Amino acid sequence: MPSRFSRSWPWILPGFVVIALCAGVLTIFKVPAATGLPSKEGANRYLLFAPPLPKVLDLASGATLGHIPSPDGSLIEYTALAREKSSGGYLAATVVRHGAAEPRPGPRGAVSSIHRLTMDDKGVVEVQGAISAGMEGVIRSIAVSPAGEIAYARTTADEDDKLSSFAGVLGTGREWPVQEPYRLYWSDENTLVFPFRAEPPWTLGIGPDGEKIIAGGGVLPTLDVRSGAAGTLPVPPDLTSYGMVELPDHRIIWATASRDGDEDVMSLVLYDGPTAIGTVFRATQGKIVSMTLDSTGRHLLVGHEIVRPTGTGMYDFRFDQKLVRVDLRGTSGLATPATGSRGDLALPQEVVWRGSDELVAEIAW
Repeated sequence: MPSRFSRSWPWILPGFVVIALCAGVLTIFKVPAATGLPSKEGANRYLLFAPPLPKVLDLASGATLGHIPSPDGSLIEYTALAREKSSGGYLAATVVRHGAAEPRPGPRGAVSSIHRLTMDDKGVVEVQGAISAGMEGVIRSIAVSPAGEIAYARTTADEDDKLSSFAGVLGTGREWPVQEPYRLYWSDENTLVFPFRAEPPWTLGIGPDGEKIIAGGGVLPTLDVRSGAAGTLPVPPDLTSYGMVELPDHRIIWATASRDGDEDVMSLVLYDGPTAIGTVFRATQGKIVSMTLDSTGRHLLVGHEIVRPTGTGMYDFRFDQKLVRVDLRGTSGLATPATGSRGDLALPQEVVWRGSDELVAEIAW
């Protein structure tokens, strides 16, 4: 199985084509291999995806419109994307690497910054400029609070390639050490959540045969960015590290994984506090690598990936990827059951894009 880093190095992606980028200008082209279905009412039409050279995807046609332009006209790497609260506004982290003969995925010698992007009604992106100073290391995630504050998490490496990670909020001058820099999340306008591992610290018990069993849900570490106080957020016992999204009614969709025979089956489950309401999406194969809401909160986009072997060698595999749009309007008014349920909510969904060798783990809608 390839590592997270092996897929974030653009110069080793199979079939990758290096192009010239001009500052502030987006060259429009189409990729015939993409497929898609028309957008649903109320859903944003365009998506940013596929770092390290992210692209604009037209969800109505499935066509890739072009790469995000470079801030300075050079060939540059993007590592994280997020949508701002303002309509058509996005944030993107860029990385410039020093002290190496060629680019590499590690954070040693890297300097990151965050830029503001705008997108017009035709999906054309312009880079408006940097909103942060350069920071040591690689920014792995960006999150925007309900009040519009911008948090980030970055990873650094010393001369021995020992990794350290930190999270901060722009404009405050403060950072905090974290164990996991991916998928940073605001639970409210004051609190950051750190989904720092694939399996949260479960509450364990002893089963009838003497083996340890999961006796209850776990927690994720949180941080009050005003006081610096540490806290916890209760989470489902089978939470994965692939994130969560909060709906306008403050209910949360969590990514979970449960054992089905010899396989781990990933699902997106809607929760009201500690109580499960039902399953929003289930991946019968492969894994869920991302999810994001559109600006209305009525539609969910899910990144799904299956790794298929093509031979016996270490690198004999290919990626089958798709983006699935789920219509969440059917969850409005759903009553929270007295006892948690993970039954299928049977929400309308459609595949809006299929492809391979594109990174769907980082998307902004």
